[in-house]
Amino acid sequence: MPIGFQSFTDSGSLQIDADKYTYQFVAKGTAIGTLQSGTFGGAYWTAIIDFNENILPDPSYDLNNPILFVAPGCWVGPANNLANSVFRFTLISSESEFIPWALFDVGQVSSNNFGMRLYKDTSAGVNIYGSNVTFDSNLKPLLIAQGGVENLHFNTSTNLPFTGQTGRLYYVNGGGTLKVESLGEEDPFDPFSYLVYNYQAIMNRSGNVLNFGFHTLEVGSTNNPSELQTTSSKIPWLIADVTNIVDYVLITNRDISFSRQTSSPVTTTYTIRNNGFVERTHLTTTKLEDWIRPTSFAPGLYEVRATSLVGTNSGTFGTWLPLTSDRSWSNTQTGTGTKNGTIFIEIREMPSTRIVTSATITMNATKTNPPA
Repeated sequence: MPIGFQSFTDSGSLQIDADKYTYQFVAKGTAIGTLQSGTFGGAYWTAIIDFNENILPDPSYDLNNPILFVAPGCWVGPANNLANSVFRFTLISSESEFIPWALFDVGQVSSNNFGMRLYKDTSAGVNIYGSNVTFDSNLKPLLIAQGGVENLHFNTSTNLPFTGQTGRLYYVNGGGTLKVESLGEEDPFDPFSYLVYNYQAIMNRSGNVLNFGFHTLEVGSTNNPSELQTTSSKIPWLIADVTNIVDYVLITNRDISFSRQTSSPVTTTYTIRNNGFVERTHLTTTKLEDWIRPTSFAPGLYEVRATSLVGTNSGTFGTWLPLTSDRSWSNTQTGTGTKNGTIFIEIREMPSTRIVTSATITMNATKTNPPA
């Protein structure tokens, strides 16, 4: 074996050496696509991103062989290596203009120099990616949850169910664009041309299930029948577990109504904190959930907006507020009886302004008089 080491488990052995390159997380973001019109009436969005070391968080990092993963509902092709070590990716979304992405590359040590490196014997030659395998404390490794190669036949689609673990976040790399050219199918608007179908590999998300399918986005034409050769092809695909790499933002509907027998006002409060916690306050404060996971990513570049739906509630409404500070909304009943209150909370990502999660919060306050 090449110089390295092996790890043995109940399910077999894992080989880690300088011939099996580790990929590590480099950067993340959200692209904003341009609306396109599909031939069959469907709309989709496209974006192009050019990466080089000058736009990465660590300018000292040199890209070697990057791979890009995108959120479910989106597609990304392989890197196109342009001049001067610039890597271009084409992204497509079938769901919205916002296309979240995460970039990985062959492992190398970042400027902090904390981690582990394995060196190989270079006497037999040095490979293109250097002569070491790196595990860096600041560069989290790429974790592949599942992958494969799908054989696509002309004008067909395939669903490969993938069930992820609850609480994990998954992105996908679809492998490439497949141009399928119809054998002898004439364009009804031009008897001298033939239809050319372009397919994309997209992961659709439903809960924790990702269905892999090929979706026809547009049709072109050619008047050269000799070009019409391809009726099937194999497309590789990968699903990456990006939990703890890409922040996952989610708040859920809550009923924080409060009823109390007292001579004092009754107040119920909903708070989104800059440390990643969501809390409810009655007489004491209780944590309800994390609005961002992992919370170490808090507060991030996120803003929150509240809308008052029912009642006269206290707090700031109708304005986007950065989550660098705690944000609270309350409902108070001063006299005997019930004061109904409902608010709608939205959180958006900046600078894309993409709304990533929302929830309805019921916060009725009821006061009853104490016994005489």
